Amino acid sequence: MLIDFSTTKLEKLCLNSKALVKEFGKDVGGAFQIRYAFLEAAPSLADVPTDKPFRRHLLDGDRKGQWSVAVKNGVCICLVPDHDPVPILESGGVDLKNVTRVKIVYVGDYH
Repeated sequence: MLIDFSTTKLEKLCLNSKALVKEFGKDVGGAFQIRYAFLEAAPSLADVPTDKPFRRHLLDGDRKGQWSVAVKNGVCICLVPDHDPVPILESGGVDLKNVTRVKIVYVGDYH
């Protein structure tokens, strides 16, 4: 997938291994890099596993419309489809097989 970022600050964090380690520690920083590489290689959001360790799932509440991908120790990557318009199924849900671009909007522990 193509990956964009909601802010320049978030982009700098996600693309800098030293910044990741400083922010989250060595274990989480390393796990983040693995998740990020997987997201880049995945053809679509539907190809990101819903089971452990990724646990891709749709969020609600303050993060309604965002998907979460687990990193480690409660840290997650929150992202949204980066399409205009967002691909929609006839049932009204998002067509994850056609979500090939995402925007990372948050990295951290939102719990």
